[in-house]
Amino acid sequence: MKKLFLFLVIAATIAAFSSCSDNSEVKTTESGLKYSDETVGEGREAKIGDLVSINFKGWVVVDSTNLFSDWSKDTTRLPYLIGDSYRQGQVVKFVLGENAFIKGTDEGIVGMQPNGKRMIVIPSELAYGEKGMGPVPPNADLKVLIELLEVNDPIVAEMWDIDKSKIKTTESGLE
Repeated sequence: MKKLFLFLVIAATIAAFSSCSDNSEVKTTESGLKYSDETVGEGREAKIGDLVSINFKGWVVVDSTNLFSDWSKDTTRLPYLIGDSYRQGQVVKFVLGENAFIKGTDEGIVGMQPNGKRMIVIPSELAYGEKGMGPVPPNADLKVLIELLEVNDPIVAEMWDIDKSKIKTTESGLE
């Protein structure tokens, strides 16, 4: 009986360590977001306000098995895929910090460098919370693989300097 118990303890320990998938490299932010860099990249680090170009794959997390491994090779995860820019052949561009992409990812992209790949796990409360959104059910954590392609200064549109004396106003008030 003692041998069986010892065997079960050893088997459980091995299973726990093997499912961690290099968790020693996982970082956790103050808000609870977790990330792990698959590739660091090089060059200018992304910061809030930058215009970034990315490719991504995103999943709803239904269990924490192999959380920081690449789920795109696991066909059992396919029903939980919520987006894939690689498959669509469409690079995604947005200004970091304006919540213009999957809610919660901005924090995980800050500090990345071009050609870097990062696995980000977003807790439900930082993503879509109790309400959910579209394919994301309520209270769902999200997992997003980000490949940062470019980091640029944001495009700033300035107002035209026009001669206001030449503006004409129609009867409806249109200028």
